[in-house]
Amino acid sequence: MKLNPQQRENLTGYLFVIPSILGIMILSVYPLLLSFYNGFFQWDGITERVYIGLENYQWMFILDKQVITSFKATGIYMLFHVPGVVIGGLFVAIMLNKPRMRGLRFARTIMFSPLVTTPVAVAAIWIFIFNPNIGLINTIIQEWFGGEGINWFEW
Repeated sequence: MKLNPQQRENLTGYLFVIPSILGIMILSVYPLLLSFYNGFFQWDGITERVYIGLENYQWMFILDKQVITSFKATGIYMLFHVPGVVIGGLFVAIMLNKPRMRGLRFARTIMFSPLVTTPVAVAAIWIFIFNPNIGLINTIIQEWFGGEGINWFEW
């Protein structure tokens, strides 16, 4: 079957999206459905499952007041915080994309510096840990095992 350019483009897009959809299904939807299914059983994860019907859900929604409180807190968070962060992030992105904004370079530097400083800080910590003279790894090797320190940075 010969595909026209539009059909070929659509098929290519679907083929690129399928792995992501499968990942979401396997890592999110399946555990959610499995948890819902396991809610109908008395099970500790080791012994045999015992079917108890809606007893767990009845206890959760009717008898346990903390569940209702946590659902209210989650709902408030979902209604107010999430849209606020999305709208705020979109606003900042639009502002940082305007070519004639005063202080644009400074604002971009402030916004993107955490992306740069975090790997630098992690690298500095690892350099300290693997330092051949005073590093944590060599200290453990020398003190605990009586071995000689290793020069980790020698290629």
